Amino acid sequence: MIDLLLLGLIAVSALFGLMRGLLATVFGVLGWLLAGWAAFRFGHAATLMLSGGAVPSMGQYAAGHAIAFFGVLLAVSAIGMLLRGVVDSTLLLKGPDRLLGFGLGIVRGVLLAVLAVLVLGFTPVADGEEWRRSQVASWLRSPADWLRERLPELPAVTEHPLLDLGKAVLAGDNAALSEHEAGSGLPRAMPEGAEDARPAAIGGSRQDPAKAWPSNIDPAQVRPDHPGPARTGPSGQARPPSR
Repeated sequence: MIDLLLLGLIAVSALFGLMRGLLATVFGVLGWLLAGWAAFRFGHAATLMLSGGAVPSMGQYAAGHAIAFFGVLLAVSAIGMLLRGVVDSTLLLKGPDRLLGFGLGIVRGVLLAVLAVLVLGFTPVADGEEWRRSQVASWLRSPADWLRERLPELPAVTEHPLLDLGKAVLAGDNAALSEHEAGSGLPRAMPEGAEDARPAAIGGSRQDPAKAWPSNIDPAQVRPDHPGPARTGPSGQARPPSR
């Protein structure tokens, strides 16, 4: 299957070369070669321009190389279209131009197949058995490896400090609970006796809870079992509550 795809790519390129002619094919191949060279040569400079001199992101890295590549490709293609119009208007040059374009289309197809092998080498397809048994891929693997060695290194991904969320506490793992608490930011459990020692550290002794309330709260509402002063008459007897 892989052999058929690579051979089909070469055949389609040769057919387009026959249809377009030598001059258009030359400028087509020249445009791709110059565009690739421009991406290697000026892609990093374009990336730094997009990032403003800072560390470029992955999107800026790809956009900078794409601008250099497609800018040169469009410029060369425009020049080729102008010259092709001149050749097509001359009948004596049209036949040889198409025949030579067919041969050059085969060369272009081989270059595209090498690029396809290079790209597929980064995918899980390269780990399959069919890839290892492919004859065409084995022929094109040497030039693909040569291009791979000359590819620029991708920028390292900057780690954001907010992405470090600590360690997740595993359910049922009580043996390493203290380790997970230290990494995840969970509050530590209060040791025994700390709650009893807190009032002693503040006031010296444990106090009556009613005395700990603010002055604007009636203690009689807090302790309903004791009659409040408002319900006690002059003789010391408790008055029934008014209805």
